[in-house]
Amino acid sequence: DVDGTMVRGSIIQQLTQQAFAAGHGRVSHVLRFAACFLLYKLNLIPRVTMYRWGYEPAVGQSLKDAQEFVDRCVEERIKPRVFREAVDAIAAHRAAGHLCVAITGAPDYAAAELCAHLGMDDLLATPTPLDERGCITTEVREPVCYADGKLDYLMAYAAQNDVDLSRSYFYTDSASDVPVLKAVGHPRVVNSQLLLWPLALVKRWPRTR
Repeated sequence: DVDGTMVRGSIIQQLTQQAFAAGHGRVSHVLRFAACFLLYKLNLIPRVTMYRWGYEPAVGQSLKDAQEFVDRCVEERIKPRVFREAVDAIAAHRAAGHLCVAITGAPDYAAAELCAHLGMDDLLATPTPLDERGCITTEVREPVCYADGKLDYLMAYAAQNDVDLSRSYFYTDSASDVPVLKAVGHPRVVNSQLLLWPLALVKRWPRTR
């Protein structure tokens, strides 16, 4: 996992702050997405709707222009928030010959930059929806890489790459990642959210901050 696990805070939070700093942010967009997230948590709208609303502020923007914005954000805001322990853990797994894959609900174009910086082997994330001109749309395809959708991405990747999940590790801070924690042989809870902590205790999953 990336947000809260490898980096302090979330990628989307840093992108939003970068937008406001550049004079492109809109309070209405933030309030709309917050309302959408609440409706999703109350099971009143499907998960994919939350993603589609999240992309609305960038609709019509070329991926090239978006990438330039993201590059600045990753360099100035996200890289400084990477946990030292995450860097060490990645290095240890790579030294052991393990395949290191990030799986995240964050925007793929931003997560990819971070993963390249950290030396990750691969990334699983919801693809940015693009039209035939290479411009961002809201046509997000299901499943999205979040909650049980992460497990869909993981199972497909494991099958395609001959990955033995019973021998695999997964690190996360989020209760939404319980399906993936249960799917691997070596679950690891990092910077646990409040809702994940009781289950981690019951399951005796290793925990750290």
